[in-house]
Amino acid sequence: EGHDDEAAIFDAQAAIARDPALAAMAGQRVAEGHEDAIGAIQGAAQAFADQLRDLGDELLAARAADVVDVGHRIARHLAGIADRPETTLEGPAIVVADDLPPSVTATLPRERLLGIALQGSSPTAHAAILARAYGIPAVVGGRGLLDVLRREQAAGRAGELAIDGTTGEIVIDPDARTRARFDAGADDARRRHEADLRDASRPAVTVDGVEVALVANIGTPDESRSAVALGAR
Repeated sequence: EGHDDEAAIFDAQAAIARDPALAAMAGQRVAEGHEDAIGAIQGAAQAFADQLRDLGDELLAARAADVVDVGHRIARHLAGIADRPETTLEGPAIVVADDLPPSVTATLPRERLLGIALQGSSPTAHAAILARAYGIPAVVGGRGLLDVLRREQAAGRAGELAIDGTTGEIVIDPDARTRARFDAGADDARRRHEADLRDASRPAVTVDGVEVALVANIGTPDESRSAVALGAR
């Protein structure tokens, strides 16, 4: 069974790409003679995104990254460049950014992605929704995060980052006590997961005796193994 949340996100992106208002904004910029089609669609998408951010509505503002993402993807096609290549990580890492468009979040290698820490964005942004769907710890809305990291790196620090997706904590260069606290939280999460695995073989029956079918949303065939291990059938 597919990931309904993920499908809805990319259905929404397809709707943005077909939006006549976006096309009209890009066409006007071309007609003014200041930009070609590639620059016009990117500029129109950015202007559209800025309008969403200025509305003062958190949910609409969270869609701004989607609009910019769609604009960049259309521009790549107009330029004859293949759509965004799959994002790679050299090793296990926490990805830090101002925001992440859905097309990048969806291609991050999950076997190396330890977490996501975003300076902007919001819990209703599609990057956050995808992170939850993938079971990836994520903290969003970390105001000033990038500036703090740049200052720390300039001073020769910021070698490690610790995040807690449950509490929303971001700790730069955690000391031994903080690291132990985060490790304890990770151990507790592992124990809960192990308990879930032990309980997976138990019958799925409600207290009034109704048998329930357990199913799972998966993105790739490989994910079926963990779903079955947790009791999905």
